[in-house]
Order: sequence, then C-alpha cells, then structure tokens
Amino acid sequence: MIAVIADDITGAAEIAGVCLRLGIPVSFSLSPHTIDKGILVIATDTRSKDRDSAVHINLKLARDLRNLGFSEVFKKTDSVLRGHVAAELEAIANSFSKKKILLLPINPHTGRHIRNGEYFVEGIPLHLSGFKDDPEFPAMSSDVKDLVKLKGHPIFCGQNIKDQLNEGYNIPDAESFSDMEHWVTKIDGSVLPAGSAAFFEVFIKRQYPNVNSSHEHSPGLLAPALLIAGSFHANSNKFVEEACANGIVKVEMPEELKRENIAEKDLLMWASEIRSKLEKEGKVILTLGPKMIDFPNSAAVLKKRVAIVVKKILEKTKVQELFISGGATAYAIIQEANLENFLPVQEFRAGVVRMSTNNRSLYLTFKPGSYTWPDEIKSYWTTQQNVHGSD
Repeated sequence: MIAVIADDITGAAEIAGVCLRLGIPVSFSLSPHTIDKGILVIATDTRSKDRDSAVHINLKLARDLRNLGFSEVFKKTDSVLRGHVAAELEAIANSFSKKKILLLPINPHTGRHIRNGEYFVEGIPLHLSGFKDDPEFPAMSSDVKDLVKLKGHPIFCGQNIKDQLNEGYNIPDAESFSDMEHWVTKIDGSVLPAGSAAFFEVFIKRQYPNVNSSHEHSPGLLAPALLIAGSFHANSNKFVEEACANGIVKVEMPEELKRENIAEKDLLMWASEIRSKLEKEGKVILTLGPKMIDFPNSAAVLKKRVAIVVKKILEKTKVQELFISGGATAYAIIQEANLENFLPVQEFRAGVVRMSTNNRSLYLTFKPGSYTWPDEIKSYWTTQQNVHGSD
C-alpha cells in the first residue's frame, strides 16, 4: 500500500486525478485508514499552519500510517516550494527511517524547472516571477537551498549531485519528464520521494508499470447544486458574473456576517435564505461579495462561517453537487460537514476532481481559487435548471 501526504487539499486532488487518469485505484481522505488496494491520498492543510503545527501533524500522520501497515509514502509538495517543505519532509523521513530525500518539485507542463540549482518559471527566475508577491510565502530567492528553508542538514543540488543520491536532501536539476524518469530509477527503500504531481506521475508509473489510462463513465452533473465562491481572485469573480448574467442565482454573505463579532441567528437566517433559493431554483452560488474583508484573522473566521452555513444547508436540503473555489475554503467545509472519506470519480482537468462522498447522494468538486473552472462546469453553471431538492 502506498500513501501520499499533501500539504493542501488541491494538491491532494491533483494526485487523485493522476491516479484516475492512469486507472490506478485511489481513495481520498483527511485522515489515514486501511485500503484494499491502490493509493491512499491524504489531504492536510499544513501549508496554512505554523511550522510547529505542520511538523506535529506530519509526525502523527506518519505514525498512524506505519501502524496501519503502509510501507511506502510519497510527499506531495507545492511545485514552487511554498510552505514548510523541509520541516515536513524531515518529520516523515525520520518516521519511516529514510536516510535520503529526493525532492523534484518541477512541472514541465507549466514550464517550471530547476537548472544549476536555480528554480525557473517559464524561463524567469522564481524570485522575479509572480510568486514574489505570494501573500503567505513570497519567493525571495530562486536558489532551491533558500526555498526549502533548510538549516543544519546536508543538501545536494545542481552540480553537487552526480548520478547517485546522497544521504540528506537531494534536489537535482530537472527540466523534463525524461529527467524525472532518470532520477526515479534511483529510488530504493532508503529514499523518501517528494515533489510535484508531475513527479508523482513518473514515480507511480514505475510502481504500476502495466497501468492503462482509465476512461470509466461517471454520472453527469446533477442538481440541486451549490457553488461556494470562496476566493476573491479575478477569475472567480468573472465566473460568478457570467453565471449570474445567464440567470443563475447568487446569494452574497450579508453585511452583518462580515463583522468581527456576529449573532448566531444571523448565520441561521443566511442558511435558511440559501436553502429557500435552492429549493426554488435548483442552482445557487454563495459568495462573500466583491470587497475584501479585513479584521483580525478575518480569512479563517469567514471560512469557518461559510463552512457552518454549508453544513446547515446539507443537513436539511438534498444537495447533489457541491462546487468549491478555493482550497482552504474546501478544507474548512469538508471538516465542518464531516465529509471525511471520498472516492474520486472524474478528473475534469489537472487539479479539478469530482468525488463521491460518505454522504452518498452528494458529489464534491473543488479547485484552487486562482484556477478557472473547466468548460464542462462553466457550461453547467451558465444554464438554468429548476430542480426541487428539499427532503
């Protein structure tokens, strides 16, 4: 059994999509559990945590996985090494007694590669790309040694790596799938593999050499449907505008719920309003509104409020499709609604995966806030469909 630990939920979805594409059995969860075959993908939210919390979560996950009999693990990292990369890798490597770490975060599909120990995005050094303005982990350097924030441990990159892996951290130069295929042959029982979804694809093909691409039928998109536009990104706002222009109903968070202190009755009233519109229209988009909201810890507080409202809706209304824009928002809703284990059933596009849930009548699809929705989902949300869905 192979487990994959991802530091955010959209990265975990990318991994699940790779497995679906290759026809490899895959389960998706927020916590470890036994599986009969294939891959267990575990989504965490450690990228948004502080370093100590991220280490603690990974240590516990690794211990639980070992106790369940998992002998192999792949660590999914951000492709541009945002987050607590070295700290999380060290926690897992120590737990599984791995002396070597092979980290390949590159993605040839998106022009992300490492040359002479420097990270490039479409030919531009990382610290000069748009990632220099990341709100949580701005890229201050393109040197991979700086990016992994590693202190006191051996790290090998660029010309320091010849043709064999060393004890410690190995971040070889790589620009193509053939480069990754070369390095994956160096993995043995002493190595913890880690990196991008592109590297995972190369890694897992070596573990499953006889897989064939999967084209299993999945059910068409259903209704009633609720879409949570939890991101302020321009792509998300444009999508909502287009849907509304085609008659889809939008329900914006009321002003009284955007304050630092609120009354619980106002949350319940908003949930009731959304349920009423769902029962009448069949499709509803929930938004925070066009303006940024700023009070102490506002992002986390607002996600929690949205999650509570969605849970209330799911408890009293039969929603068959739940779409969420924004990985942190998706994680908060999944936790609040106790949607623990999932079966990936359809990959619309890399990172956009539809899953059946432990609430068997509900399908869940989410994406990073900066991504656009795939055409099939855009078409679905620009077409009115009147479906009554209350129990």
